[in-house]
Amino acid sequence: MVTTYTLNSMCEVMVNSQRLADLEGLVFPLYNELQIPKDSYTFQSIIKILHNERKILDVFKIYEQHITKYTPTFQSLCCYLEAAMLAADEDRVIKGLETFKEINRVPKFTHLSRLGTLQNIPIRIHALLDEFDTKFGAVRQKIYKSYQKPKE
Repeated sequence: MVTTYTLNSMCEVMVNSQRLADLEGLVFPLYNELQIPKDSYTFQSIIKILHNERKILDVFKIYEQHITKYTPTFQSLCCYLEAAMLAADEDRVIKGLETFKEINRVPKFTHLSRLGTLQNIPIRIHALLDEFDTKFGAVRQKIYKSYQKPKE
């Protein structure tokens, strides 16, 4: 008997082997043929392979279409946050951090570290980082330094 778990496992195999064409052509039609509903882990696989292929706009589109129907998984939310950081989209970074707070999870250390060391980021992102860990959300003088001392 084929279940959602079986098809999601097939999706994960295709994602890990970087076979987007086979995922779209062989696995996704099985959901419709067998009338098996997709769940949040199905969309996690879609978002993960699109992120690996660096199709950032597609990651945003898929994530925003299905966020209303399904609770995002940790992996899909990490891919969304990283795509938002790559695109330098402040609104989506804020949305991703707020979603982490809603599901009571903490982003990966590398994401927090990269966001915490960026220069001239909005104070709202600093406030959200401070809610996760104070060492990333602290406003440090060296980040906001607008001038440098002239060398003598």
